[in-house]
Amino acid sequence: MAELAAWALIGWHRRSFPWLITCADLAPVLSPATVNAHADRSFDRELGWCRRPGETANEVTDDGVTSYSVDDAGRRTNPGYGEEPSAPIACFGDSFTFCRLVNDHQTWPHHLSRLTGANVANYGVGNYGLDQALLRLERELPHLDADLVVMGVVPETIARIQSAWKHYFEYGNTLAFKPRFQHLNGRLILHPSVIQRAEDYLDYRPRLPHLQVIDPFYRRKFRRDLLAFPHVVHLLTRARRHIPILFHLTVGRLRRQPDHGFRRAFAIVVRENHTLTSRLYSEEHSTALLEALIGRFARTCAAASKQAALVIVPQPADLDRVPAAHEPFYSAMGAVLPVIDLTPTFRAEPDPAGLYARGKLGPHPSDRANQLIAATIAERLSMIGPITGVPMSHNDIQVNTDAVCDPTAGTGHPDEQTTRLLAAAARTTFSTYKPAPLIIERGSGRHLITVDGKHYLDFTAGNAVSCLGYAHPNITAAIAEQAARIVHTSNLVHNRQAILLAEQLCQRTPFDRVFFCNSGSEANECLLKLARRHFHEQGQDRTQIISTTTGFHGRTYGALTLTGHTKHKIGTGPLLAGVTHVPFNSLDAVAATISTDTAAVIVETIQAEAGVIPADDSYLRGLRELCDDYGALLMFDEVQTGICRTGPFLSSEHSAVIPDACSLAKGIAAGLPMGAVFARETLAGALPAGSHASTFGGNPVAAAAARAVLEVIDTEDIPANVERIGHTLASRLRELADDDTLPVTAARGTGLLQGLELSAAIDPQHLLAQLREQGLLLSVVAERVLRFTPPLNLTADELEWGLDSLQSVLRRHR
Repeated sequence: MAELAAWALIGWHRRSFPWLITCADLAPVLSPATVNAHADRSFDRELGWCRRPGETANEVTDDGVTSYSVDDAGRRTNPGYGEEPSAPIACFGDSFTFCRLVNDHQTWPHHLSRLTGANVANYGVGNYGLDQALLRLERELPHLDADLVVMGVVPETIARIQSAWKHYFEYGNTLAFKPRFQHLNGRLILHPSVIQRAEDYLDYRPRLPHLQVIDPFYRRKFRRDLLAFPHVVHLLTRARRHIPILFHLTVGRLRRQPDHGFRRAFAIVVRENHTLTSRLYSEEHSTALLEALIGRFARTCAAASKQAALVIVPQPADLDRVPAAHEPFYSAMGAVLPVIDLTPTFRAEPDPAGLYARGKLGPHPSDRANQLIAATIAERLSMIGPITGVPMSHNDIQVNTDAVCDPTAGTGHPDEQTTRLLAAAARTTFSTYKPAPLIIERGSGRHLITVDGKHYLDFTAGNAVSCLGYAHPNITAAIAEQAARIVHTSNLVHNRQAILLAEQLCQRTPFDRVFFCNSGSEANECLLKLARRHFHEQGQDRTQIISTTTGFHGRTYGALTLTGHTKHKIGTGPLLAGVTHVPFNSLDAVAATISTDTAAVIVETIQAEAGVIPADDSYLRGLRELCDDYGALLMFDEVQTGICRTGPFLSSEHSAVIPDACSLAKGIAAGLPMGAVFARETLAGALPAGSHASTFGGNPVAAAAARAVLEVIDTEDIPANVERIGHTLASRLRELADDDTLPVTAARGTGLLQGLELSAAIDPQHLLAQLREQGLLLSVVAERVLRFTPPLNLTADELEWGLDSLQSVLRRHR
């Protein structure tokens, strides 16, 4: 009964009060009519939204109706001054700069015009936070003639700049998608709005996984406030919020004063947002992002020879505490640029409440407050000294990792692009692969984005190649910096990056020598040649190579000979002679085959292509002993298992077995083609000058990327993340395998190389297609094994979302 009553009460108020969120708000339906109206009035591909030039509208306040208008240049009308050809002062910012709930002649930019006698251009039209305002400034900058640029924001901007969908922070703003900066390793990375065309609003759900990752308020706030079944439990869990809101709304309706109840309930929402905002000013990652954006604003203005000033306009709740949480932060920002924080000024007023005009959706500065703001700014103008011109620093480079494709490219609509490009691929390329029907345009973090703008959480990492995800700022910067110097040198000369990389790799492995090439297959070809030439140089005729029947070492001829899978060899014989295949993990089989004619035993530490089959530690130790007994070389193929894929830098470290040589590739350069062969000093003479080569091996750009990978491994403690996330992954996969109702038979693997074996009751390819519909990418190996090789910097939230999606799809096949 209590559950039914709670459900009914929530349903009664939800339509009129969108801050009571339910499961329907997880992916709210956007009607075409609403979308069209928004697109005509506010949609902006770069900023998320922005009021259109020439727009006029009314707003209702407690004191009556106000109106605003936007001029043909996209600025709020400035009566009596806006007709002037130039504007010495330009204002950018949020709705407190735009000045909602007052008329055009009552805004503080207009009052500043009256006090200075100069035209003040108000570009704060439709911006939510400092980030959108900054992007608007950068767009207007080429034709901005102002000498002074004022950025006006509320203290809550520290929360707004972290939002990618306003709905997750304020609820109900379902059309308010926006760009979002992240501050990683000293750099600002821009995630453009996921909505790039008005039509995207009607098909935004595939983009939700990306939004839920880059918008921290999805889990920090939205999920906590969600009223789902059982409703009573959720009401009680957040009783201090939900109960008073429902009380005020109910009393307001019963007393036939719904607006009064609405405002009392909305005040609770505002108070909670303010509490969260105050907390953000004590969090280092939040202040670091805000500081970086302010620094970018100051440097942008300085580079354009313009003076910058930051104005902080408080909301009512900011006046309650002395000092407010934001005040010390902006005081410190005074060392970067002039800051005018109006909080003390507002607080000193005899009637602070009179400083705000009030409407249904909260207070904004009144005409009286705007006059006070303008007077304070005008007073400070004479005190603001010139900003020292500082060139844009390397750390402030906008790494636009999500540069969005031109929707007009190709044949027109992005869906048409996909069709055209798929047809072109079928017509012009060999059909050596069976890729999913996706055309990838870009990547960001652990996500891939198609030309149609659809986002996919990638649990394949490009077959374990993109070990740090996509467009990692360190990797991007390293590649760009080296490419600007030199892209390629021949091996007739040395290059600095390759030497430094070799030195670093030898320092973190038990090996003494490195040979660089381009791929795993090429690295394994080198292992094969290294083994035979080693004994040739010693005058011994030892040519037998022992590999495994289920091993996979590549598709070039030597590597293909090592490979045990027969399906890869159809129509390619005769292959190289002298290679013997024995069962994997069978020490007896090796013991029965090895002899004094054996040059090397070559095995994988985990057979990824065979279904993610780990080698037993006892097997690897036994191989070491057998090879030592017969004087043969032990070689490990760590193409897929190396670079911390299983936790340690090399997977062989788990068993403490040191081979004589090993191959490495995949993630070594985070996406650029590179392979490597490591060997102990005893093998140094096996490849004398002219005996082996690779034209592109040790390429300076690839080597620079690989060095950046090593740096990130250390600075971000990637091995610890692999261990932590890998443990959770293994636990969740075992739970799926233990569930008799699901079409899963086994789970195995280590770190972030794991497999989930499917039963014969399910079509793996059909499952992959269903997962893609959910926004998740996985691969299948050995016919029936889902292989998990996500980026090594995968987060716990991303893992949880991906596994929840997988579980929901598997449940359809019970």
